[in-house]
Amino acid sequence: MRNVSDIKRDKNLNFILSNKYINNINDTIAQKEMAVFIHMHYEDTVKYYFKYIINIPEPIDIYITVSNKATKAKIFECIKEYRMKNCFLIDKNNRGRDISALLVACRNKILEYQYICFAHDKKEKSDYTKTDTQFWIEGLWENTMGSTEYIYNIKELFVNNKKLGIIFPPNPLSDQISLSMVNTWFKNFDLTRKLAEELGLVCNISEDKPPIALGTVFWCRVAALRKLFIKEWDYEDFPDEPLPHDGTISHAIERILAYVAQDAGYLAGITMTDTYAGKQFEYRNMILAEAFNCLSNNTGISSVSDLFHYDEKRKKMESFFELYSNIYIYGTGFFGIRSFRMMETLGKRPKAFIVSDGERTAVELNEIPILEISEVKLDKDYGIILAVSPKYVEEIKRLLAKKKFDNFTVYIDN
Repeated sequence: MRNVSDIKRDKNLNFILSNKYINNINDTIAQKEMAVFIHMHYEDTVKYYFKYIINIPEPIDIYITVSNKATKAKIFECIKEYRMKNCFLIDKNNRGRDISALLVACRNKILEYQYICFAHDKKEKSDYTKTDTQFWIEGLWENTMGSTEYIYNIKELFVNNKKLGIIFPPNPLSDQISLSMVNTWFKNFDLTRKLAEELGLVCNISEDKPPIALGTVFWCRVAALRKLFIKEWDYEDFPDEPLPHDGTISHAIERILAYVAQDAGYLAGITMTDTYAGKQFEYRNMILAEAFNCLSNNTGISSVSDLFHYDEKRKKMESFFELYSNIYIYGTGFFGIRSFRMMETLGKRPKAFIVSDGERTAVELNEIPILEISEVKLDKDYGIILAVSPKYVEEIKRLLAKKKFDNFTVYIDN
């Protein structure tokens, strides 16, 4: 059985749906077919989230869990303001936050439906990451309830993909929060694996493969998460406040959702609106350009191939340095600079750059002298890094052979 992350990548389970047009204008939503479950805690953000909640088509039932009177009163105000007839409140214990809302307060209602969405409010108290957290919030809510049209397209996505069990918004990506670029197990791998055993899951959980999503905002077939829903959870299963930032049963549940779906025979994917996908595309292009510019200037990594083979090349170069104390780089172009940058990361510098006769355009590069091949007088213990375009390798090797240098080895970097 393969890991869910590999399956998602290989099957390209990334869905970009319109938030302006309904793909199937004849699609309908039956009563008791779909429901949206939302946990709300913060009174001052209720109005903000209702701009998404009002996008939910009326055939879809809405259940909002709440654990304090002030927030509950604010929700009632919004229900009245927007004249919503399909929105109901569920009181819950404050323990367990959104996870207990999903698995304790809403459990019995969830089992009445075929498809459900779950979402929750979020608030950042630190000014340092406030802007980034707001971008995260927008990503979570826009990609679950971005528009009425988008929700209809979510329904059609499930109808047309019978094996699709759960879809998440993309992981956040912003200036300070770059969780989609790292392994997000943190302290929760063993907890998640233990929970999988308790649920009797047959799935592939691997520590070197990150969970597909981080958090409990998603759309799913109820059948895909049935093993999680039918477990008789209780509020006491969850830690009391203040909830630790990591390493609790709540954090394990956030990460296990795709594996529960896999056990049930379903696939897990990512969904987003076309508008959000455009924003992500531009942002990722920008950070990739900045990242590779930084890597190129500091390590010599200037391409995806360089990145994937960096460790291999670094080890090969380290072994070369163990053989020779005097190293020369043949070439001052792209490949020569790349080799020089990698040498620097290893704490090494070449004695000189070498170029073919007539090809020198400067006397030094990065404060290292540049010598034409006819000027080179090599020491006894030396090695040459041949850092030129592949099409020139054989020609340069012939030039070196004509010089009849003794005791040298050619290391080809291209």
